[in-house]
Amino acid sequence: MWRLQLNKMLAFVLFSIFTACVFFNEPIHAQSIPDGGEMWSEGYRPYQDASDVHHTVKNMWDNGKYKPDSKNGKLTLAKGGKNTFKYSEFRGEKLIYDIYSGATNQSKKRSWRVVTSGGKPYFTFDGWSVNFGYHHHTKNNQATYIGLINKNNPTEKRIYKTRMLGNTNANPDLRDASLKTCGKNAFKKKADKNLSSSCNMDYQYTQFRAYIPLEDLFQGQSYDKEWEMYLIKRVENQVVYDELILPYETKSYQWGSQGKVTMQSGVDSDKLTMTVDNAIKRKSPRGGGNGWTLGYFVPGKTYTTTGFNESEGVANWYRVKDDQKGVGSYKPPLYKPTFQNRWTASTYWDFNGTIATLSLEKTHAHLRIQHIDATTQNLLKEEKEVVRANKKYSFYPKKNGYFKDKDGNPYIATPEGQMFNEVVKHDQTIRFYYKADLPDPSKDVEMPKTTDGKVDGKAFWELRRLKDNQPSQVYAEMNFTPSGKHYAIRNMKHSLVLPGYEKEEKENPIALLADAKSVKDKTLKYNFAYEYTNTYRGNYKCVEKQGSHCFKWEFDKYTPVWDKGKKFKLSETLQGEKEAVSMKLDHRYGETIKKDAVEDIIKEAPIIGRSDSFANNKRKSEVYRERFKKLTDRMKAKNKLKTQTALPVTPDRLEYTLELPSNEHEKKNFNVSQKGLINGHYFPVDIDKSLQEDFTNHTKYESLGDYAFFLQQDEMQDKGVRAGKRSYEIDFISDYFFVAKHTGFISGYPVAYQLNRHLLYGEDKPTDDKVIPLAIKKLEQDYLRQTKHAYRDDILYLNGNKVSDKQKLQRYYIPISPESKLKPNKTYTNKIVLENVGLNDITWQYGQQFSFEHYLFGSGHDEAWFIEQPDPRVRNFKSSDVNTITIKHEDKQKIVELLKERPDERLHRFRLVDRDFVDKVKKVIEGF
Repeated sequence: MWRLQLNKMLAFVLFSIFTACVFFNEPIHAQSIPDGGEMWSEGYRPYQDASDVHHTVKNMWDNGKYKPDSKNGKLTLAKGGKNTFKYSEFRGEKLIYDIYSGATNQSKKRSWRVVTSGGKPYFTFDGWSVNFGYHHHTKNNQATYIGLINKNNPTEKRIYKTRMLGNTNANPDLRDASLKTCGKNAFKKKADKNLSSSCNMDYQYTQFRAYIPLEDLFQGQSYDKEWEMYLIKRVENQVVYDELILPYETKSYQWGSQGKVTMQSGVDSDKLTMTVDNAIKRKSPRGGGNGWTLGYFVPGKTYTTTGFNESEGVANWYRVKDDQKGVGSYKPPLYKPTFQNRWTASTYWDFNGTIATLSLEKTHAHLRIQHIDATTQNLLKEEKEVVRANKKYSFYPKKNGYFKDKDGNPYIATPEGQMFNEVVKHDQTIRFYYKADLPDPSKDVEMPKTTDGKVDGKAFWELRRLKDNQPSQVYAEMNFTPSGKHYAIRNMKHSLVLPGYEKEEKENPIALLADAKSVKDKTLKYNFAYEYTNTYRGNYKCVEKQGSHCFKWEFDKYTPVWDKGKKFKLSETLQGEKEAVSMKLDHRYGETIKKDAVEDIIKEAPIIGRSDSFANNKRKSEVYRERFKKLTDRMKAKNKLKTQTALPVTPDRLEYTLELPSNEHEKKNFNVSQKGLINGHYFPVDIDKSLQEDFTNHTKYESLGDYAFFLQQDEMQDKGVRAGKRSYEIDFISDYFFVAKHTGFISGYPVAYQLNRHLLYGEDKPTDDKVIPLAIKKLEQDYLRQTKHAYRDDILYLNGNKVSDKQKLQRYYIPISPESKLKPNKTYTNKIVLENVGLNDITWQYGQQFSFEHYLFGSGHDEAWFIEQPDPRVRNFKSSDVNTITIKHEDKQKIVELLKERPDERLHRFRLVDRDFVDKVKKVIEGF
């Protein structure tokens, strides 16, 4: 014993020297902390302050940083406890506390209970705590917290701030061996770290009341959580914590209809271990005596409690059984242990029980049966029931239509089969979901600003020559589109029928070709029809359905409402055209137009097309014609001649214009004429004998005369399109007729025919440089063949092999032979026939009238233009003009022989053909 006391004294002396060297002599002070002074009088209320822990302390606790070296700024969080051998009071680790059982139910040691604050339930208990040996404990420099950790999920934590109770002095309970040596003002000095018996620290405001919010720990399905409890003490910047252990048996406390709240330590809760070597074995709580007479508890020894007392002071006093005088391991000789109950404060006991846990045993469960609009989450109705826990219950949603929405639509429970049929263990909310059974929102809408049925478009026919080696055909086309304002149209149908052909019906435009002759003077019929509706339906589709119920409709599409549709038929908009619209096919394809003069023919302007154009059902009909206009006047219809002269054979130069409804005529490759162009014949009443063999009429027009000259359109000159009309210039050529200058002998050459062959078959084109030599040769051959005399003459209107006047080679020479049937002062008509004229491929037939007053040659009886008479041909003859020629007798007989050899045949019956007779005489007569 003396050795132990000596050691204590030595330790005290050394510590005093150490502290004297380290610490300055400063005035007593204490640092205020954020959670300090939390008293009822200062405004502490559980509902607002229990969970309002300063964020630094809370973060250190929540983040798991509860190690001896854990720091946050100046704040230190350390593990503490009562065991002097493990936790140093010099490091601020010695944490001493008690949780009062509430057996005395004193004002600062109330019994455990469930109270309400701010409408919320709190489990409350009282206790006290100090950080022994660290610093003075004042009102504002300390705070006590209760920490909780979910036993089954250590990451889930809570920390709650306790309420500071009125000022109580814990000093007497903390210095059992030195109570009588500490003076009244012993604690006014600086809080030096010194032996606990040195009276260097003052412990005030150490009692607290904890408020644990039960709903935060056991709400709903959290009812079965078990929370391990910790006591946490902050003094200035030192935070120390320890497991909260209850060294006594506890009971459960009823939490209304929720269940029983239990806070207990469980295993070894009655086992206490002595932590110091100077705790006196008192015979009664807070009893007198000293260690010399009563003895000391053995440090490190574990005792079993036989009771405790919390009626006085701050600390609880615990009673244990121990040797009456046993101290440490020392035993007197012949020692016989006798056990008695001995007491000391909890300050010196380390509680051996397991960590206290807070748990809830449910006895009843609060059920909230909610009926919810699943779409809006609005609560339709809530029913509340309290049932016994751990029993099985069944609940079902309401029947269809029990609830209705604002529009009167019934609510349907969805999904189907909702029910609750379970054992109820805790408070819970049972939710049944409903959705309104919505009607189909699809509806019909009349489209604004619509019209009745209308169309735009065109129907027409025209003569069209697809290829230049083919005749014209009737091309018919129709193309209509609805022009009325409608929501939708359908079943468009074009119908077109040409006489003798099958009816054509289809949705798209129609184009037909027909033989021009077979449909001429008949009627084309066409029509256009379609269905339309001006009403549409906004269609919705059910995207969320349950049986026959639909909870959600989404817009799908707009569709036409054909039940409210109408039918349009073009013919019904026109008077007298109910079944179909008619159009005359009054072209003149293949006709022959016979007139006295060409002027009368070109006045007719044959039809080559018709069209009906529609704009909003208004019909505009147009006729299209091909027209001819004379550009020259060389071939007159009537010719009154003085004598037997020549008439032009070639028709006049023409201007040809046309327009088609399709505008096909504006195309570059438009075929207006057949490949052979316009051609025909000139039928003279009579011709010179020299021509009759070559120009005998072998045509189909035998009735028009015995003779025929070929007529051919020369290549056409395209003048382009002007004012929508295509224009061409057309000229003609005939066969050439060559006339001998002195004898009047006529020979023809088939230039027009050869040009026709060139156009049709691509034979050589008859150009002048080719034609003239051949024509001259033919004339010589014809002359020799017909007169038996060599040709010795010149050809009129030729300059060598060049033509000086081409028109004069294309003339009809009225025969002057007395044998001709043509008589003066009688009217004759030469006929002209032109075929393949225009797109109509018309044949023109007209005449060229002529008459002459006098024969060209004859006697006075004949009233000829040139009369044979005895008067000298050379007037004003002078004797000086006479030449004398001597004809020998022997030459006379030769001349007679020459005269006998002269032909009796005369050209035109009066013109000798032996133009070499003079040359023969000159050879006989010397000096001639």
